[in-house]
Amino acid sequence: MNRRISTRLNVPVHHLNCTTTASGVQSVELLETALRWLAGSTAEIRTEKTTSYHGSNLHLLQMKLKRGSARMFLSRLGRGVLEVLLAETGERIDETRNLHFRLLQEELVCGVILIADGAEDSVVVKISVKLEVYAGDDVQEVARRLLSESLERSIRRGWGEGPPPP
Repeated sequence: MNRRISTRLNVPVHHLNCTTTASGVQSVELLETALRWLAGSTAEIRTEKTTSYHGSNLHLLQMKLKRGSARMFLSRLGRGVLEVLLAETGERIDETRNLHFRLLQEELVCGVILIADGAEDSVVVKISVKLEVYAGDDVQEVARRLLSESLERSIRRGWGEGPPPP
């Protein structure tokens, strides 16, 4: 009896959450376009109109990507961002096995993907990646494997410097 053994690796991600805000003077459509540029055209973005503490208009944009879409999102970040995330993996994972990072919103709208280093007083896009970790797995090793595979995919698809133009 011939048994086919799958060579496909386990996808070490449950989902990816992406959240950002847009003030009343910002173009929500432009921000949605920038997020879709990074996440893919089929990404579903929820927009909620609310008000800030001081009463000005505010839009909350949220996007949740499942396994395969989350992996593709990570690959589209490009070589520079993925290498930073690989180098800082230990600092970016919380106790609930989420990998966190923030992208500069203004740069993303211009088609440039940059990680916010925390020193800027800028509006950011918050990213949280829920890692799929099982008993006996090292959470940092799982994250490194996910990011390394994403980097390889990014280079293979020609996204080494970021995703293709919209």
